[in-house]
Amino acid sequence: MSSSRQPVRLEAIQVAAWAAWSGALLVTGATAYFVFTLLKQLDPQLPAYAAYEGEHWKLLGGFVAERLFVGADVVGFLAIVVGGLAFAVACWRGNPPARSWVAALRALAILAMVGLMTFRFAYLDPAMQADLDAYRAAAAAGETEAALQIQARYDGRHSTASTVMVASLVTAIAAFGFTLATSRRVLSGEVREREAAPAASPSGLQEPALLKGRRP
Repeated sequence: MSSSRQPVRLEAIQVAAWAAWSGALLVTGATAYFVFTLLKQLDPQLPAYAAYEGEHWKLLGGFVAERLFVGADVVGFLAIVVGGLAFAVACWRGNPPARSWVAALRALAILAMVGLMTFRFAYLDPAMQADLDAYRAAAAAGETEAALQIQARYDGRHSTASTVMVASLVTAIAAFGFTLATSRRVLSGEVREREAAPAASPSGLQEPALLKGRRP
């Protein structure tokens, strides 16, 4: 990779990473909403949970949404890793300057995304998965009352998960906006032109032709 094109590629990688993460969150949230809305209207009955007297559409919707969110998590993890590394390399190369307020804002957005994802992966998701497994097991056994109690606990954590998802979307959009707004000159090629331009003489004056000859 040539040094003249590297800043452009690093900025483009970051823009693509934050756009992909934002898009994955939006698509996943919207798809999950429409899936649950449709299943509620259809009111399906699941043979595997025939003894369960609760709402079967929530069970089915949970199976669908679970796969959607796993896919979004993969996209988010890769986006944060790739985008974060590209940002670190860009700062190391001086674009943007590592000590500038622009770099600070972009770094803050990336750290916020990392923090939110770490909270989910380390604490929230394992607790929600444990509740979900217990809820499904109770429903399959026909223990409706126990299943509904676990579902209520799960719904409380789901509210927190929704807040974290919105916060992740806000930070991803912020990172995308800050990167796009502060890298327009790089993406337009101005940085390459500046790097390719010959360095001017410090004094702006040229040595007279007669003085360029051999000196004693």
